[in-house]
Amino acid sequence: FPLRRVLGEHRRALIPAALLTCVLTSAVVVLVVITPTVMQQRFGMSAGHTFALSSVGIVFLNIGCVLAGLLVDRAGAWRALMFYSMLLPVGIGALYASLVGQWGVTWLAYALAGLSCGVVGVVPSVMVGLFPAEIRVSGISFTYNVAYALWASTTPLALIALMPWSPWVCVGFCLVMGTVGLLTALYFGRREPLAFAAEPMPVMCGEK
Repeated sequence: FPLRRVLGEHRRALIPAALLTCVLTSAVVVLVVITPTVMQQRFGMSAGHTFALSSVGIVFLNIGCVLAGLLVDRAGAWRALMFYSMLLPVGIGALYASLVGQWGVTWLAYALAGLSCGVVGVVPSVMVGLFPAEIRVSGISFTYNVAYALWASTTPLALIALMPWSPWVCVGFCLVMGTVGLLTALYFGRREPLAFAAEPMPVMCGEK
């Protein structure tokens, strides 16, 4: 039973996988879910303008994930994770600074924020190397779905509730989650060298 093997033999891998799922979820929630709502409710932007800006952010998020994959190939998954964990709060901070300061460059700031969320593309690269091929799907799906369901269901509510106190709530949150990603890479990168990353997938019955 694959899941039993995951819980029995690879429990250590579940911790970094769950933590990094929370980091990935946080980047997506802030960029795609919370920020458009904040732009309408706090900064008085129209729904059409908000939709256009968030679309720019999503496009550049995809580009950022591709660039993150290139960095993973060149520098390794853990090092790429360190870089993008530090870049996440910088990009989100620049976006909210442009909103608060009304600089008139929100399009550019949203694009840069999307690029800075490349951690969304790095985390799967790390998770693939945490589990052997025979149980990789079970290990990743179990950890990701459980952590994502819990984190994504609570984070938006908490951020929206705290937003009236300060427009910088999302920036502080991304700073915390970026720190979590960085510390996870520093701690587990030495203990979990992603030995399974290059492991070939087992040949299925009937394949040649």
